[in-house]
Amino acid sequence: MKSILISQISDLHINGAGSIALARIESMAGAIGSLRGAADSVLLLITGDVAYSGRKNEYDAAIVALNSLKNKLLSEWKFKDVAIFVCPGNHDCDFETIKPAVQDALIAGLGGATQGDQLHVVETLATSQSAFRDFSDAISEGVAAVNPVVSTGHVNMSGRGVNVLVVNTSWSSRLKERPGALRMPSDVLPSLDITSDISIAILHHPLNWYLPQDGKALSDWLDLHADVALWGHEHRADNFIISRKRFASSVVHFLATPVEDSSAACGFRVICLHSDNKIEVSSFEWRGDRVQSVEFHEDYLAKNPARELGQVRFSREFKSFLLDAGAAFKHPRIERSLQLTDIFIDPVFKKFSSGSEEKVDFSITLEEFNSDSTGQCDVIVYGPEQAGKTTLAKFFIEDARHQGITPLYLDASKLRSTNRGDVTGWINSALSYQYEGDCVDLVKQLELSKKVVLVDNLHQVPGNAKVVRDIVERLQLLGGRRMFLTAQNPAITLLAASNNSGDDVRLWSEAKWYELLPLNNKRRGDLIRRWAALGRDEHSDSESIEADVRQIKALFDGVLGRNFMPKYPFFLLVLLQQIEVGRDVNTIVRNGSHGHIFEALITASFENNLRCHEIGVTHDFLSLLAFRMWGGPESSISESGFIGLIREFQTENLIQLSHPQLINELIAAKVLQSEGGVISFRYNYFYYYYLARWISSHRSSEDAGGVLDGFVETIHTETSANVVMFVAHLGHEQWVIEKLIPAAANLFSTAEECRLSEKSVLAAKYAADQKEVVLLVGDPTVVSDHHHAVQDQMVEVSNEQMEDAFKFNTAVKIIQALGQVLRSRAGGIGGEQKVAIATASISLARRLMTNLYEVAEDSAEFLIENASEIFETEVKVDSREARNMANRLVAAVIGGIAKSLVSRAADVFGTRELMPLIDRMDAIAQASGDLDNALIVLVARIGAERDYPRERVEAMLKKLRLADVLPRAALAHAVVRGFYLQPPPHAIRDSACARLGIQIRNVPTRLQGLPKPRG
Repeated sequence: MKSILISQISDLHINGAGSIALARIESMAGAIGSLRGAADSVLLLITGDVAYSGRKNEYDAAIVALNSLKNKLLSEWKFKDVAIFVCPGNHDCDFETIKPAVQDALIAGLGGATQGDQLHVVETLATSQSAFRDFSDAISEGVAAVNPVVSTGHVNMSGRGVNVLVVNTSWSSRLKERPGALRMPSDVLPSLDITSDISIAILHHPLNWYLPQDGKALSDWLDLHADVALWGHEHRADNFIISRKRFASSVVHFLATPVEDSSAACGFRVICLHSDNKIEVSSFEWRGDRVQSVEFHEDYLAKNPARELGQVRFSREFKSFLLDAGAAFKHPRIERSLQLTDIFIDPVFKKFSSGSEEKVDFSITLEEFNSDSTGQCDVIVYGPEQAGKTTLAKFFIEDARHQGITPLYLDASKLRSTNRGDVTGWINSALSYQYEGDCVDLVKQLELSKKVVLVDNLHQVPGNAKVVRDIVERLQLLGGRRMFLTAQNPAITLLAASNNSGDDVRLWSEAKWYELLPLNNKRRGDLIRRWAALGRDEHSDSESIEADVRQIKALFDGVLGRNFMPKYPFFLLVLLQQIEVGRDVNTIVRNGSHGHIFEALITASFENNLRCHEIGVTHDFLSLLAFRMWGGPESSISESGFIGLIREFQTENLIQLSHPQLINELIAAKVLQSEGGVISFRYNYFYYYYLARWISSHRSSEDAGGVLDGFVETIHTETSANVVMFVAHLGHEQWVIEKLIPAAANLFSTAEECRLSEKSVLAAKYAADQKEVVLLVGDPTVVSDHHHAVQDQMVEVSNEQMEDAFKFNTAVKIIQALGQVLRSRAGGIGGEQKVAIATASISLARRLMTNLYEVAEDSAEFLIENASEIFETEVKVDSREARNMANRLVAAVIGGIAKSLVSRAADVFGTRELMPLIDRMDAIAQASGDLDNALIVLVARIGAERDYPRERVEAMLKKLRLADVLPRAALAHAVVRGFYLQPPPHAIRDSACARLGIQIRNVPTRLQGLPKPRG
């Protein structure tokens, strides 16, 4: 008979000789014995909380009871073998042996500690389990400690072997525990060399009780070492399988009921494991003094295929490389530097067709990429510097390994030369770095079909296309598949190949090319969510996490612009880290005070790179460089022009600049770039900042004033808007305001300020209604994702086209600029000037509305006629329905004008720190009886206050007629936006929506009728 009974016993909570659990242990013998006909051996696995408070007398009682159970199974029920293994739980800690302050300090010290230091911390904290360790030594045989966290045992029963992995999850337990707080750093989880027999891990705390990154580390560890995981602690029976397609892993999990608990059903489980891995699971509960069978089911225990990956082991150094996030990112809720697993999100790709001059115009997901890129042909991924190519390589390494494919990672930047000896040394060095010493020969001897070669930084291979081809062909001998990552644009690579031999052309043209895309709105939201959730319980804190996601995303949308800086993870993470410095999020988002964020980025760029010059001198030179580039073509300068500018700067300032050291350091710092003899700033925000710095430092000159005037006149362009904002940030807010307010007054100066009640007649003509305002509800994450997906598919194109078509972008940008200056430089602006800024912004927004409504009224019928024809022919509806659809389109435009511009004007001063200004503007509006101004001030208040201003909204509604559909719609829109960014309690939400005619709808499962997003 080759079957084994595996009895999972948990949470005994023995508090002394009179404990209920002691009698229940004795009564288990009959229940387990009743299954004697199915098996002849018993494995008793205890998943923690043997004692109640970790005291010796409690374990003394447990030893007597468990030995009695073992003896009964052997003598009365004639089992051939009985073995016991036990792991500690939180009740197995004697918390009186360690002071809470010491415990807190030790746990805090885990952040950034070496592996040795982390294990020392675990060992020190585990002194509270000393009585448990004595108990375990007495009750278990053949258990060997690998480190303070993991011990292993192996038994041979009924003709088969079983590995038992004993995991101490409670070393960081506290007297009062909460989910998401326990620690289990990946470095304390050892790589194990165990037999191929079935492997059962026994642990106390399930995965949701750890910090998110630690829970993932433990789950990953189980993927590589366990077939079954038995858990205690939660006092509930459950079993499930966690399978990860990406990792090719499958681990069966069993959660246990307690042996003793006053508030939960008490029982235990027995799993009969047969030789063919068929299992029969029997669950028992105590009903009074009797043990009763309550559940039975059969299943098949498939071995976890991912365990086989442990045969070829990565080196510790390479494991650290795989976890490295690429920079020392810090988070206030995480005590160590962040790891890649904390912040990785799936990238998006665009396939590049080498047979055409254009890229295919749609994006594909990581899953689609994996499916599309399979096969024997080479795969090449292109992305600019710091686009995340090395991060992607790390993902592919892990992904390949978990699919049973052995990866070989080669970094072309470390290839010194292309002679044969150096190439051989490069490959051998990579193998030695990546794998443990005893695995290198095994990797070399693996079949090619079971290996993949990943070459990072292909563009840094020294030599021409022929040299690269020779190296690539040599790599064919290392793996059946090859993937290359490069910063060289595919079009340039193919062009270079076409000028060489036919073999060179074929080398690249037959490969599959992909471009690594910047993050779209959906992916930026995903990354922000990963950041916001760090160190928090993603379930209990989901609403507050999502509020942070929405507010930070709003900041990114307002600050980044289209080309301000690359929208790749590295840059966004740097911004997120800077945002954390200035918490709270509400203040940063609503104030738009982002100048200091980018100034910090610029300063950080010089760290460890600028050595030959003082940073102040470098700032001054770069300011002059930006000014000269602005006056030249394409914001760049030739190398000869750069050298000439160095000489000019030295002559005028009597300061020595070293060349080429200066240009080399600025390129190393990624401030400048040099391509084809042309020098430019690497990222736009450097260019904007230094151009603003030149203007600021030359304010007394007429030239600087004229330059600033020119930027104000063209403020609708991204360059001008950002330069103006940086000038204000550099301490010249008064100067900027003196330019912007007259510019605002001169726009549409002959137009009257719009009265929305009068324009409601136009809205009524085309059935525009505030009831079209919708608040989506549902899972907070799904609602946010839907909002981001809509942004990807519609907003960027439609808003830009509308503003450009009517040439009103200048007015909108001036309103936006006035708001950013007011909010970010509020301390340097006097009270009356604040009122002047708010008044000018409101007036310009209302005059702009007047002009837009005139255009809408003049063109509405023409638009309806043309739109009706399109709907009738393209959508295939009858003429009546086509006309109705066209009417709704015009109605949406009419309603959108009021919603958009009322919000834009309110955003100028709609921040909590400016509440005194809001009160002042409200008093002015009330005194004048101007209902439209009062409406805009109320919308500003909705955005600024923490709580929904119900009484003020009610007061406004009493003043508005039912026919005033436009002001009602603008107010409803502002409430929906406020509820999205800062969700209120449901009772307040539902009442407000009912009063304002806002429709509450569940978020749709997919977007209806919208095109596929582009990248």
